Amino acid sequence: MKIKQILIVISILLVASIVGYNFGISKTGSFKSILESSEEHHSPPSVVIEPGSAVETASYIIFKDDEGWIYAKNGDTGEIEFKDTDASCVINTAISQLKNGGKIFIKAGTYTISNSIDFGVKSIILEGEGWGYGTTRYPYEHPVTLLQTDKGNLADYVIKAGSTSNYAWGIQIRNLGIYGNWDESCLGGIYFENVGFSVIENVYIAGLLKTDAGSEARGICMNRSNNLDANHNQIRNVWMRRCAIGIEFKSLSQGHHIHGLTIWGNADAKTLYGIVLDNSNGNRFWGTNIGSLRNSNSVAIWLKNKSDRNRFYNPRFENDYGFIKIDLGADDNLFHGGIFGTLESGGYKVSNSGSGNVFENMWGFVTENSGTVTGTSPITVTHGLVGTPNVVTVTPTSDAGDFYVTNEGDTTFQIAFDGGGTKTFYWHAVYKP
Repeated sequence: MKIKQILIVISILLVASIVGYNFGISKTGSFKSILESSEEHHSPPSVVIEPGSAVETASYIIFKDDEGWIYAKNGDTGEIEFKDTDASCVINTAISQLKNGGKIFIKAGTYTISNSIDFGVKSIILEGEGWGYGTTRYPYEHPVTLLQTDKGNLADYVIKAGSTSNYAWGIQIRNLGIYGNWDESCLGGIYFENVGFSVIENVYIAGLLKTDAGSEARGICMNRSNNLDANHNQIRNVWMRRCAIGIEFKSLSQGHHIHGLTIWGNADAKTLYGIVLDNSNGNRFWGTNIGSLRNSNSVAIWLKNKSDRNRFYNPRFENDYGFIKIDLGADDNLFHGGIFGTLESGGYKVSNSGSGNVFENMWGFVTENSGTVTGTSPITVTHGLVGTPNVVTVTPTSDAGDFYVTNEGDTTFQIAFDGGGTKTFYWHAVYKP
């Protein structure tokens, strides 16, 4: 009897459930339709992931909607985990979730950055969607993915990696633009502290105009401190425009390879230095192009302090006031096969206080010159060499009394004589860097 009563109760409950279910559907539609309706009105836009694409393997995909919201989608679960209107907040939150490093892919668009994107010591890959080809001949001026500073609100680097106490490695930054918004407060584009075995590739950096002495904005700065490792990084296909300093290496020891670097100034004369190697050794540059350094005090390449055994293969310099400056103690560096193109202020100059530095097979690099000059004492001669001549020989065409060479400099020297009147001299000057 008890078993029969139990079966009756179960049957009643089952019938009630079926009736309630059908009633719910008739009133509201299917559960699927409810979910689709909710997504239509409240969810962020979807992101299409093509099989085999770079996006497919990303830990997080960053993208934005038309209203300015920026989202982080988990690449494994497909869920939107967080959003904000500041890209740095979204990207840094994604980095915080990657305990052992990972890849963050940023879809096409311009993203405002109010704080530094900080990798810490994690092996992070930050990758944009690529390049556009616009109307100019320089595709790097049209990054599809652009990180743009919130002008006046970022007094630091846009991207930072590493620390003063721990070594970081395996970092990759590629296929994106960093735009300083012509800001005079931002410290720079990318900063590595004790980072090694990492890559910066296909990156455009522009508009970093802070020129305060000692804290000039750097496009890329790499530093080694506290005797930690910072070696074997690669920089490939990087274009910089209107940055106070293009690249600076500080105390780097070995094995950094730089391919296809372009550093370009502008008529505003805000680009002060192209490349600065400060106490940094054994770096290799291939195909560096430096131009339009329009400040009369600009330095295209500065080998600072004890920067030894660096190699520059096929560099090109044009439309510059800048020059190559080599400090005392910066020895055994090589410049090979470069071109000195259209230059300002009478030609390119080299200030070489080091030893064992070699300049070879460089077109437009004048190390020996001669001519005839006529005038009254002292006669100023423009020698046309790339640096202050080591040897100057002068011969008068007629009796000039006692004569001598004085005031040798980067662009001129003088011939003084006691004979009075107007005299003519043959001269020959040699610069040995």
